[in-house]
Formats: sequence, C-alpha cells, structure tokens
Amino acid sequence: MRSVSLARRWRWRTFAIVLALVATLIAPALLAAASSSQQLPPYQPGRVLVTFKRGTSAATKAAVHQRLGAQLLRSIPQIDVDVVQVSEGSELAAVAAYKSDPAVEDAGLAVLGHFDAVPPTVPNDARFGQQWYLQEIRAPQAWTLVSGSRIRPIVAVLDSGLYRPHEEFQAGQILLYRDFTICGSPPGPGCGLNDPVGHGTQVTGVIAATHNNMRGIAGVCPQCRMIVLSNDNDSGTLPDPAALADALVFAADHGAQIINGSWGFGYSALTPGTYTALNRAMQYALSRGVLFVFAAGNDFDDPTSVPKWPQTTWGGHPQVLVVGVTGPNRSLTNYTNRTYMSNGSPNPFTQVVDLGAPGGQCNPDPSKGILMPNNTGGYSANCGTSFASPITAGVAGLVLASGICSTAACLKQRLIATADSIPGLAAAWPNGRFLNACRAVDTLNGIRC
Repeated sequence: MRSVSLARRWRWRTFAIVLALVATLIAPALLAAASSSQQLPPYQPGRVLVTFKRGTSAATKAAVHQRLGAQLLRSIPQIDVDVVQVSEGSELAAVAAYKSDPAVEDAGLAVLGHFDAVPPTVPNDARFGQQWYLQEIRAPQAWTLVSGSRIRPIVAVLDSGLYRPHEEFQAGQILLYRDFTICGSPPGPGCGLNDPVGHGTQVTGVIAATHNNMRGIAGVCPQCRMIVLSNDNDSGTLPDPAALADALVFAADHGAQIINGSWGFGYSALTPGTYTALNRAMQYALSRGVLFVFAAGNDFDDPTSVPKWPQTTWGGHPQVLVVGVTGPNRSLTNYTNRTYMSNGSPNPFTQVVDLGAPGGQCNPDPSKGILMPNNTGGYSANCGTSFASPITAGVAGLVLASGICSTAACLKQRLIATADSIPGLAAAWPNGRFLNACRAVDTLNGIRC
C-alpha cells in the first residue's frame, strides 16, 4: 500500500511540473488568444497576485514561487497574499500555473483601478471658457454626475421679464412666460412680454442658457425648465409688489419647485398692507413646497442701507436660502450683504446669509463679472448678488435632477451641508460656506469631487 501511495504522489508531482512547463511554453499564445477574444483591462505588466490557502507556511509559499520561476515582490502574511513578478507576456500562463497548485486558493492579474474624481463635462459653447464661476463651483463635474437623469426640475424666475428671441432660449427650456405688470394708461415699457432693463434675461440665462449650441454660454442647470414671470412696474424699472404677489401664487400653482428672487423691498418703503399681502403670497408658495433662493443684497458698503423684505423676514426658514456673493477665486466682495452687517451704519441690522456663490467683482474689468445673455440678443458681464442667487438656484435644480432630494427642506440642507468652508468668507457668514455643485449632487458624499 505504501508503494502505491508513493507512486501516486510522484505521478501528481510529475504532472504538476509538466503542467507548469507547458504553461510557461504556451504563455505568449495564451495571452495573444485571450487578448484577441476579450479586451483585457489595464494591469501591471509582469505582476500577479497570489492568494494562498489560509495557514499556508512561508516555506511552502516560497517553494511554489521558486518552482514556477516567480520573484516575490511583497508578502502580506496576515491575509496569505503574495505579489510576484513574472516575465512580461507570461502573466496569464503564470496565473493558470498558480491556480493549479494545491496550496493556492486563487491568483490573478494585478488589474488597475481608477481614482474616482469626476471628469468635467465641457460644453462646446463658444464663450464657456470665460465662465470662470462655473469652474469655481465645480459645475462641469456636477453635469457629468447628473448627465443621465431624466428629471426635469421646474425653476421660476420672478423678475423684469425676458428677451425671448435670444439664441440661448431656443432649446425648449422656457416652459411658461407671463407678464404680471399692472399696466397704466397708456401702457409703459414694462408692459408686454419684454425685458426693458435686461435683468430678467440675465438671471434666466445664468440658470438655463442652452448647452452645446456652439454659441454663447452654458447655463448652470441644463436639465431645468423655466417659468419666467415679469413683475416689474409700469415703467419697467422696479419690482412691483402687486405684480409680485400675483406671480408668486401663479408660480406655485404651476409646478415651480424653486423660485429665484434677485430683488428686495426696503422696509421703510413698505406699508403695513403691502407687507401683509407679500407675506401671505410667500406663505402660499411655501405651503406648496417651493424652495426660495434669494439674493442677500448689495448694500454692505452703504452705511445708509436698511433691512429688506423678504431677506430679513424669511431668512432662516427651512425653505428659504439667502445667498451672498463672491468674486473670482472665492474672494469676499466689499458690497455683499452678510450675516454680520457691521457696515458702519448708525442702525446696523442682522440678516441671515446661508452661503456664498460667485457674483463677480464690480470693476471695469468685465472678465471679473458674470457673463450673461442681455436684452439686445448679445452678451454682457455684470455683478451682484442678483447673479449669485440664480447660480445657486441652478445648482438646486441639479440636486433635484440627481434624485438626492425631492423637497425644499432637503435642498436647502443639502446645499449648506455640501458647501466648502473658505476661511476668507468666515467673517461674512457661518463657516464661510461656498457653493459646491459637484459635492451637492454626488451620491457618494463628495468623494468623487
């Protein structure tokens, strides 16, 4: 019986040696055949990971490597894994030879992974390179993450109107356009579907300018559909409270999930009756689940500035987000209103500012402003919290498109929680929060951003 057992053992050893020799001889052919039949993923040339059976001794491992002609590069004894070097071109054969050894549980190529940084989506819009603010909030990376979404959020812009013929609004993103101006007799320039001051066209373009039309700029939210409501006065120069109250109700009734407000009313100018009517309109829209995104205002460098509605009335509400403004390189602008309004006013006031977003520096260099469509069919640069607000509203739309949030309260919390913390902004609003579109839409909690 002993002689039979020894004979069988020698036969198995001889078979294993012959198999290893054959595998070595046919390695190039195996590799070529495998490469022709399937596309191998990228891997480290000449490197194999060998997983031994639990408890295999170091001497046994060394003997296996020596027998197969492999050089040990690294051993991880805690998990019985060795990393070996074999001749380039023989990797698949070496894997097969290792797998045939009774001491080996598994073996494989050192297939390379990839770092999960999100590649940016770069639209072909001719002036995209001038939109520095999109890079600062990492919008191109956010576009990549939501590119497959079929969710089309609805964002309402309540402003001075829209230059509808502009090339940036021809992709079907304008869902509704209505004029709520109460016209005088004769009607002034604010009446009718137009935009006499251009502000509404700019704000709408920041959010929803067409992507990939080889012209102009790209909007923050390519998935967003827009309700644009004109609520200026008869002369077309200022927001009118009566038109605004009507427009707020209309937007809420027609499915707006986000409303952008790049305006405010000084309390000293509001009569009690007007204040009551506006608040009732706000309450109506909030009850229908709308997220309001408001510009904080541009009064910090004005010692005569006064508190404004709705910023100081509604700031801090779970469905209201108030946005301050930064210049290039996430710098604090001298004009943006802040949570901490120590601006030299004899009657300084307090208001909530939740985070900051790009709005540009107000100086003669247009490259430091926000490039936007204008009401003549062209483009111009401007600055102000008026534009930090729609940039943020556009990112809120991207979050809806991502499916991470479906409620206004979630949107606000998400934008705040995923904001970057910039030390230079900490004196202006809590934690120096700065909008980060990529982190806001990343379902892996920002690790790809």
